[in-house]
Amino acid sequence: MSMLVGDPQCWACRHYRSWVESPAHLRTSTCAAFPEGIPQTIFFGGADHREPYLGDNGVRWESNGKPYPAE
Repeated sequence: MSMLVGDPQCWACRHYRSWVESPAHLRTSTCAAFPEGIPQTIFFGGADHREPYLGDNGVRWESNGKPYPAE
């Protein structure tokens, strides 16, 4: 059994907030770029958020001390 839990790019970003840290009514992971919930395309690694992404409010990936995941 496999379980999708998100992408390391989010875990390594200083803007990331897990669903536990996000507002309770959302029940999803959020960040400064996506305060209403991180799009699945980014969260599951389908888009590199070092690049602009529609609706990201000009906020991009920034390291929280961890490197960007290997390609």
